[in-house]
Amino acid sequence: MGALEGVIYPWFGIGFRIDRIQFSMENSKRDWTDHSKEAIQHAQKLGNLFVDEARLSGNTYPFVFQEVNEINMFLNNDPYMVEVPLI
Repeated sequence: MGALEGVIYPWFGIGFRIDRIQFSMENSKRDWTDHSKEAIQHAQKLGNLFVDEARLSGNTYPFVFQEVNEINMFLNNDPYMVEVPLI
């Protein structure tokens, strides 16, 4: 598990899959995922935090086809470089 929080920009992220707690019910000895009520509630709170923060963004696409192209590029897993300017 890992977590990060931005210092200059308001970024944060986690390095584990919160959906696994709620939806992955593997019956194997290698699955050490906690599926307790508390773990599911915590995963839901983290998911809600990400969605609520994303809703605060005023970013929009001027045309729907541009948004669809970006989503398809993400789904096809095409890597591209994004440079973030530091202040």
